[in-house]
Amino acid sequence: GTCSLAETVENDYPSIFDDLGPQLRDHYWDLRRVQPKRQFDRALSALENVADEIYVDFAGLGGSTVRVHAGEKSKLVALKSVSSLDSAFAQLAQIFKFLEDNYDGKTPLNDIRIATVNGFLTGLDPHTMVFSKKAFDEFYVHIEGNIFGVGMLVGTKKDGQLRVIQVLKGTPAMRAGFRNGDLIVRID
Repeated sequence: GTCSLAETVENDYPSIFDDLGPQLRDHYWDLRRVQPKRQFDRALSALENVADEIYVDFAGLGGSTVRVHAGEKSKLVALKSVSSLDSAFAQLAQIFKFLEDNYDGKTPLNDIRIATVNGFLTGLDPHTMVFSKKAFDEFYVHIEGNIFGVGMLVGTKKDGQLRVIQVLKGTPAMRAGFRNGDLIVRID
């Protein structure tokens, strides 16, 4: 599902790589889907695509290394060190320590972090992602407007029955008399 690790941090979240590994390990529904090397490559592609001033050279030493460039400086990353979820995030954290010292571009570093993390998460499933606080707030308002349009959250049970999960106070659904647990048998 959606990770909102950054939902309380407005401007910067340097520990995102340290925090996300345990979140995935403890809460992701199918860890067999995690392929650290493949996802690390996707993270580096996202890193390169989000900021013009950052370049990733994937052609190093027959594919056993990559070089991350920021301005005149570069950092060599040995891909053999990316063998687990923890090692992948540790390498990404090291790359961002390098970028903190050497990147001087127009895209905020936190935006680059979030794009890189979401690049890493690409391929797990279409719903697992990390938001900045601003993006999370916009997403929540969008979802709230669609799901709670009349003031209630509905879902289906295993038998396919549509059931009211939650009625919000002061909404048209509450004024119409809907209660939590009601079955919706017809929509007119």
